[in-house]
Amino acid sequence: MKYMNRVVVTIILFSYSVSGLAQNTSGYKLSKTFKIASGGGWDYIAVNDHKLYVSHATQVNILDASNGDSLGLIPGTTGVHGIAFIPALGKGYVSCGRLNSITVFDLKTYAVLKQIPVGQNPDAIMYDPFSKKQQ
Repeated sequence: MKYMNRVVVTIILFSYSVSGLAQNTSGYKLSKTFKIASGGGWDYIAVNDHKLYVSHATQVNILDASNGDSLGLIPGTTGVHGIAFIPALGKGYVSCGRLNSITVFDLKTYAVLKQIPVGQNPDAIMYDPFSKKQQ
């Protein structure tokens, strides 16, 4: 019985050490932290042209990727989730889950160009440059 207890303890200790090693070898590390002073929940982050686009409750916050300075925001995107870009057209697209729409915005001015009604609660969004399909 004493031998069995040692085996169990050894297996448990081995399991902890292996799981600890697996967690420490990911290669990822925190390089920068940017604070955004506003309330509400967060979702996706997208990067385009050295800018961070951060989904934030009812708006998209746009930050300079090198220093975190605020460059602007895209308002009126309630329930914002994903963000996609078509740089060749100068347009960005934001899925607005609670509005059941996609917001199209100008990549230079961040001005909202139009709202496109879609199905219920759109979430992730992407652009396929091969097919060049967009609305």
